[in-house]
Amino acid sequence: MSMSEITASFAEHVALELYGLQAKAKPLVGEYDKNFHLELERGEFVLKIMGSQAERETLELQIAALEHIARQNSELNAPRVQQTKKNTLIESIDAPDGKRLVWLLSYIPGKLYAHVKPHTPELLESFGGVLASFDKALLGFEHPAAKRNLKWDLAKAEWTVQHLQDIADERQRTMTERILENYLQTVQPALSEVRSSVIHNDANNYNVLVDKGVVTSLIDFGDMLYTATINELAIAAAYAMMDHEDSLGALVNIVRGYHSVLPLTRKELELLFPLVQTRLAVSVTNSAIQKRLRPDDLYVVISEKPAWELLEKLEKIPPRLAYYSFLEACSLETPNAKNVVNVLKKYAGQFAPILGAHLESYHVLDLTPSSSLYSGDPRQHDNAALSKVINAEMAEHSVDVAIGRYDEPRLLYTSSMVARTNALTSERRTVHIGLDLFAKAGTPIYAPLEGTIEAFANNTDALDYGPVIVLRHELDGIVFYTLYGHLSLESLQDKRKGQVIKKGKTFATLGATPINGDWPPHLHFQILVF
Repeated sequence: MSMSEITASFAEHVALELYGLQAKAKPLVGEYDKNFHLELERGEFVLKIMGSQAERETLELQIAALEHIARQNSELNAPRVQQTKKNTLIESIDAPDGKRLVWLLSYIPGKLYAHVKPHTPELLESFGGVLASFDKALLGFEHPAAKRNLKWDLAKAEWTVQHLQDIADERQRTMTERILENYLQTVQPALSEVRSSVIHNDANNYNVLVDKGVVTSLIDFGDMLYTATINELAIAAAYAMMDHEDSLGALVNIVRGYHSVLPLTRKELELLFPLVQTRLAVSVTNSAIQKRLRPDDLYVVISEKPAWELLEKLEKIPPRLAYYSFLEACSLETPNAKNVVNVLKKYAGQFAPILGAHLESYHVLDLTPSSSLYSGDPRQHDNAALSKVINAEMAEHSVDVAIGRYDEPRLLYTSSMVARTNALTSERRTVHIGLDLFAKAGTPIYAPLEGTIEAFANNTDALDYGPVIVLRHELDGIVFYTLYGHLSLESLQDKRKGQVIKKGKTFATLGATPINGDWPPHLHFQILVF
């Protein structure tokens, strides 16, 4: 009789003989082990009949970890290990197919995360919080069996490189190679700089419990080991982000919840995004291997398709954007931001005017939702209507320049490119993140201080920047960048990366509609910090 033939009635017999429990047994999902939900008149438990490959020391690790968690945080809704009638925690039994190790846990009610929809921001944040609660309780926990070799250890993912040939699709294989190359060159060496501890190591969507709209607990501690603590978050996120339209937004919510319980360091946050990619690369590589070895076993490839889809989406997200999003979620300042602010204050008054002369007269526009200049009707947001309104404002105040404010909430961004996802109902950007200077097309633009051209391009999508130039600057050893958007096509002629632009020298002109992204003629000016 095989493992698959260990029945509920056999489980009921084991429960009675070892634990004195008269229970009704129902099978639970398991990859290698046979798990049963035991229901009694008073109480519920999970009986675990381990697979033939199970090692006693691994069970002892799990039991020691769960007992440690209970001591460190008695309020944490973690499974509790139950004793047999002989006051033991592990027993060996004669199963129909041979010797098996058996142990018993308290039952935690709830739905598997995989079966819960929708994954709200509150649910995601609670996921991060519960994950951090387990990790926090495990800080300082030690066990000889925790330092083991396991293919799911993200600190040792280099084994996947020799199996890349199992990925049949060339494009997918190339993408995976890029991820693993970055992991080997930058991520893995940096793991020595962050804290390590024993972690759950497999908080996938089938090992997470949800009740009343929030995550309540983790189950199945069979893959736990000693590794970089941040790997816990990366592994959980790799699964939780699947099938999310806004993948990065989902991860940001998880990070926020985690950080509120167990604060993350900047280095951990910097490594998180590439570690998520690495976990997905390990997962799809393992699936490719298992498809070759066990082509008829659907369980081993259950997450392959969504993993590939998520990898494709993450390829389009700049890692630095992810890192800065994590910093914001954790209320941590962007690196170098304070240095840039201080150096700009130091040299305030010494910069050349961007429009060639200091503004003697100008008008500050109100483009907020409460403004009388336009309504909530999207038809009043197109270029013709907006140009008419702005020109009228400038004429009324007898000025050649109007200013659009920084950090101003606006309802002008209707393009799909400013939406978080492709869904029609997706949240769109509503805050202006630069300074606008409205003036006539052809108005010359001058460098406020000496710099070199870092990048230039013509972003041709409607309501994009149109022609844009980015300059790199350095003051007192502090590096920052300035961005100039909505320029003329002529501004990009004869430009090259690294080209020096002297302070007070013209290097561009304002673009006309529709070349400038189909906006009323203006300069979008922004200071960038990396």
